This record gives sequence, C-alpha cells and structure tokens, in this order.
Amino acid sequence: MNKTVGLVAGVIIMILFTYVISVFVIHQIQRESSVIGALYALGAKKKDLICHYITLPTIICFIGGLIGSAIGFSDAGIVCQMADSYSYFSIPDMPPAYPLYLIIYAVVMPPVISVIVNYIVISKRLSKTALSLIRNEQKISHRSKINLGNMGFIRRFQVRQMLREVRTGITVIFGMFICLLIFMLGLNCYVLCQNIKVENTEDTRYNYMYTLKYPEETDSENAEACYTEALSITDMGYTLDVNIIGIDDYNKYYLANPQKGRNSIIAASSTAQKYNLSIGEKLILSDTANDMDYAFTVDGIADYSVGLSVFMDIDSMRELFGKDDDYYNMLLSDEKLDVDDGRVYSVTTKADIEKSASVFVDQMRGMFTMMIAM
Repeated sequence: MNKTVGLVAGVIIMILFTYVISVFVIHQIQRESSVIGALYALGAKKKDLICHYITLPTIICFIGGLIGSAIGFSDAGIVCQMADSYSYFSIPDMPPAYPLYLIIYAVVMPPVISVIVNYIVISKRLSKTALSLIRNEQKISHRSKINLGNMGFIRRFQVRQMLREVRTGITVIFGMFICLLIFMLGLNCYVLCQNIKVENTEDTRYNYMYTLKYPEETDSENAEACYTEALSITDMGYTLDVNIIGIDDYNKYYLANPQKGRNSIIAASSTAQKYNLSIGEKLILSDTANDMDYAFTVDGIADYSVGLSVFMDIDSMRELFGKDDDYYNMLLSDEKLDVDDGRVYSVTTKADIEKSASVFVDQMRGMFTMMIAM
C-alpha cells in the first residue's frame, strides 16, 4: 500500500509541475499570438505548432527523469539511504534491484505526463482562428457580466480582477495545499521521531536492566526483581512481540499497580495507543512456541512508551506460567550490579535505550529534511 501511495503521489506532483510549465508556455503563446495567426494564414498546421510548444517541456521532463533515476539508483541514492538501516538492524547485504516498472515510472512517466498536460492546455489556446490570433482577441468571460450591485469603483475593480484570475487563484491554492501538505508531513515526521526519543528516555527510570538465564537468592538489595515473558499479537497482517512484565506493588521503576488475577493486566500507553485499547477490553496474546493463546482484561493504562508492554502482578504471572513462587528473570537497578556473566542474557542501560530511540531521528532525517525543504 505504501508503494502504491508513493507512486500515485509522484504522478500528482508531476501533473502539478507540468501544469506550471504549461502556464509559462501559454504566456509565450499570448505574446506570440500575432505571429501564430500569421503562420496559420500561411498554411501552418495546428499540430505542428503544438509539437513545437510541447517539445521543450517534454525534453526537460525526460532529462530530469534520467538524472533523478541515475542518482536514485547510484550509490548516492540507494546505498546511502540504506546505510543507517545496515548500521542499526542486523540485516544481510541486499544488492540493489532495478525493476522494470520503476525504470519506466522514473524515465517514461514524466515526459508522458508532460505531453498529456501540455497538449490539453495548449490545444485550446491554439484552436482560435487566424484572424483572432492576429488581433490577439481575448475571450469574453461570462463572469464579467455578473451584477455587482452598488459597489464602489475600487471594490468593483478588485472583484472583477479576482474573477478574471479565478483559474490562476485556484491553481495557486491547490499548489499551496500540496506544498503545505508535504511540509506538514515532514514536520510531523520529525516531531514524532523526536517525541519517541524524549518519551522513551523519560519513561526509562532505571539505569541498568539485567535479563537473566536463572535467578539466584543472593542479589543486591538495590535491585528490583521482575518476571518477563514475550508473547505475540497479530494485527492487520503484522505480528509483533508484546512483553508481559510481572512486578510487585512497590516497584519504583514502573508507574503501574496491577491487581492480582491471572487475567488482569495494566497496558502500557504505547500498547494501548497502537492497538486502540481501553479499560475493560480483552487483549489476546499468543505463545507461538507452545501454541497457546492467553486472554487478558485491561484493568488500566500506565504511562510507559518504551516498546510494547503490559504489566501484571508478579505472583499471578508466576502462577499463570507455572513458575516457582520466587522466580524472576529480570533485575532493574540504579547502579551496576555484580552479577555472574554466566547468568546474564543481556544488559541494557538507560544510555542504550536513549541511543535506540534516537536512531529513528537519524534514519528519518534525510526524508523529513527533504520534505520540509521542498
């Protein structure tokens, strides 16, 4: 769908661009009206003049398409755009693909659109008689006959002028709409990415998070023990992981107070927003490894924007997943803990969270900079 929208948006922008070019051609035709009328009188054909006036815009669009496609398919285009993705995500090197439809879209579509738009606009201007063109007669619009009542001269002149230029005004309004739409899309993209960075940093109240292979009884008193499980949810064809985090009532790192109950959860604000959850609704999460589904009731929503998470009472969660009464597999702390490396799956710091959140700004900077600059 995103690809289709992008292709359609490109066609719309190209139509607008070629129409702007055709306006300049129309002005040139008006200046050369007497010459064109004389050529008609000498036997020149309308199609020959149309070919003359649409040749230059078509060549410009064709050359622009060639240059744009060459830059896009070069290392400065595809490879440069993929650099951030390669540096952040663990993905294999993917050789650039050059599908035929994209080459046709980049090279053939611009001159074709230029020919169609300019032909429609110019053909009407060149349909006048030779005598009319020689005299440079202007078409009398019906709008000039509109009764304006008892307006003063200045106001009457302003209204008449506005009515005469109504097509130009509509074109300007439409052009401004497209420009402001692209500008606001770029600005909203930047604000969204920046907001993710700020909120993720603010909602991360711990400095260290240790994900463990197995618990021990001798752990630092400065750490909060939690129990986490990763289940999945499929929505609109996309399957994403949702972390269930079991916490105590007194956990200082999460502003959630889940009630006891095997089906009771508190949804993080990010999860509630993404899946449009409200209090009292059911949330179905799947354990694909064991081929099981779990149905939970949303008892509340907590302010937490880091990833997709829900919170559950740790004792109820242990009972639900068949763990011991003192089981945990995650430690949160303000300070670095002395934990045996053999017990640790991973260590995540607050700096890591901030860095991973800021990657969205880095990856999208080129796109929203281009959209705002346009």
